[in-house]
Amino acid sequence: MPNLEELKQVVCSTLPGLSEETLKKLVDGVVAVGVETQADLQFVKEEDLLEHLKPIQCRRLLNAWKCEEHASCSTPCRSAQPTLSDVSSPSSWSLSSSPLHSPCTTSPPSPAVPSASCTWAESFKVPWEVMPSGIRLAIANKKRPSPGDRRQLIRMVVDAMRRYELSPTRAQCQIVAQNIVKQYPESFSDVLHDGMIVGSGHGSNAVPPSSLSSLKSSWPYLFCLKGLSIHFQLLTDIPLLPRIMEGFEVKGKRILRFFEEKPTNDEVRAILLKSGQESSLVPCILLLLMAHFKEKSESLLLEADVAATAADVQRTVALPDSPRLIIQGDKMNPERWMLSVEGEIVLGSNSNTFVEGLAALFATYYTFNLEYQEGAASTLEFIQRGIVGINPGTGSKVGAGKREKKRSGMNPHVCTLLRKLMDFEWLCL
Repeated sequence: MPNLEELKQVVCSTLPGLSEETLKKLVDGVVAVGVETQADLQFVKEEDLLEHLKPIQCRRLLNAWKCEEHASCSTPCRSAQPTLSDVSSPSSWSLSSSPLHSPCTTSPPSPAVPSASCTWAESFKVPWEVMPSGIRLAIANKKRPSPGDRRQLIRMVVDAMRRYELSPTRAQCQIVAQNIVKQYPESFSDVLHDGMIVGSGHGSNAVPPSSLSSLKSSWPYLFCLKGLSIHFQLLTDIPLLPRIMEGFEVKGKRILRFFEEKPTNDEVRAILLKSGQESSLVPCILLLLMAHFKEKSESLLLEADVAATAADVQRTVALPDSPRLIIQGDKMNPERWMLSVEGEIVLGSNSNTFVEGLAALFATYYTFNLEYQEGAASTLEFIQRGIVGINPGTGSKVGAGKREKKRSGMNPHVCTLLRKLMDFEWLCL
């Protein structure tokens, strides 16, 4: 029988604020999945804890357990220190191109003794044969791939790694990144223009998940509209706010005319009836798109009193894990907005325009490397392709387990609407 008091102490050392009842249920749940010793904790998965803890709490606990295991059988962890590789190439190749997966600790370049959990990483094979042609061409020519190709490579490598482990550890990421750099050093090693190797040469390629709380302390600039926009542009080469503003200004009126002349369902007609001269164009278009795709507005937008503070919303509203734009005031003409990610308000009440709030919401999916939530996936992909202009030939920001069918390209519902809008534009000429 496992020592329950010892397990309770291990949990409390990372999550001291848990109630006695939650702690008891959590320990009983951990024992129920087969944990017998403290060493077994490294094999616990996030899904084993979600019944008792919030996602961020789960990740903090798992990260602490795995770090403790690595510290006892591998290279000791050092406190985080900024290095040249952290700032030299923010959009360089990495297992995730967002700082949500930035290292909270810096490991020495000397190889660590691999633990049992790292075995699959040693033999992991990158699916080069299905990589974009730009990646294959860059490798063949011993050149560094473009930022767009690297981002696509990142998504595909992470997807392949998650077939072995849902949340790969830092040690596993280091092994995979090191093997990739060994295989194609000219394309992926951390090398400056003068040929100087930065750090270990693969430090920017191996980055484990980090909690939202540690992200706030390490990357505080991401938690403001300007910081989100700047980082989005670093990742995509697209100035997001001007692009969204221009997109809705140029295409928004056309989309509105299309739905006015060709309403596609009763939900669309209801939105049109509610809209009036005082309605703002952007929230009206967003609600029309969601109605057309038969997606509930709550899957992207939440409503709060115009006088509510971030603390009020945090206390009274059940915020989901996926991003939400919290609008204050009339839904068709909101006065203020907030932004939540992973159940926390990350941007407080802003009096900026709704389109700026929408830009901040959209940026979170790229800055924090998040998937589109199933309930708003079509609307978000329409914004991505039809407004922002990000049009990858393959890949999707929707989780593979959430799609109706296996597909590697464009959402057929989004494709159909874009085609109808193009036909409508030609008819109006």
